Amino acid sequence: TTASNVCDMYLAFYNFDKKEYLDYINDFKLPLNKPLSTFSKGMKRQVFVSLALAIKPKYLLLDEAFDGLDPLARLKFKRSIINLVEENKTTVIISSHSLRELEDICDSYGLIDGGVIKSTGDIQEAISSYHKYQVAFSEIVTKEDFDLEFVSYQQDRRVIKVVVREELDEFSKKIEKFNPLIIDEINIDFEELFIIEVESRGYIKWENY
Repeated sequence: TTASNVCDMYLAFYNFDKKEYLDYINDFKLPLNKPLSTFSKGMKRQVFVSLALAIKPKYLLLDEAFDGLDPLARLKFKRSIINLVEENKTTVIISSHSLRELEDICDSYGLIDGGVIKSTGDIQEAISSYHKYQVAFSEIVTKEDFDLEFVSYQQDRRVIKVVVREELDEFSKKIEKFNPLIIDEINIDFEELFIIEVESRGYIKWENY
C-alpha cells in the first residue's frame, strides 16, 4: 500500500480534493509510490493528516495529532488546520498532552478526568484570570507576611515568583509596604493554566514551576 493507493481507496468512500491531498503530500515531502510499511511513524501520520485535511470535514477529531511529527511538519500541520477552519468553517477537536502545541491554534479547552469533562472555557479568558509575577525585595520576606491568596508561591532568598488573581495595580498596592525593588509580570501559558486547573482539584501541589 502506498500513499497513492490510500488516496484511491478513500476516494471510494469520501468526496475529497485529490489535488489538495497530493499538494499536502508534496508539502510534507513524502514519496507517493513508496510502500507505507517503509515509512516512519511521523511519515505515516503525515499521510493520514493529509487525507483528513483534504476531505474537509465539518467536524475533525484528532487524537495526539502532533505525535511523531518533526517541528517543520508540526508548523505546516497547524497552518493547514487554521486554513481549514477559516475556509471551511470546520470544527476541530484535538485530544493532546502537548499543550504548548495547542495554545496558538485553539480557542477553547476542556479538562477530562475519568472520562468526564470537569472544566471548560475560553483559553485566553482563563489565562487572563491569573497573573504571574516575579518580585525582588531588599530584605527576605516570607509567604505569611503577605495578605494575599496565592495560587502558587516560590521563593529564592529575596526573590519570589507567584501566581495570583490580582492584576498588577492591585497586587502592587498589596505589597508596597515591603518596598519591592522590582515587579515583573510574566506571561502564563496554556500548560501552566492546565497545571493550575489540575492543582485546584487536589491532584498535584505546585512546588516549582
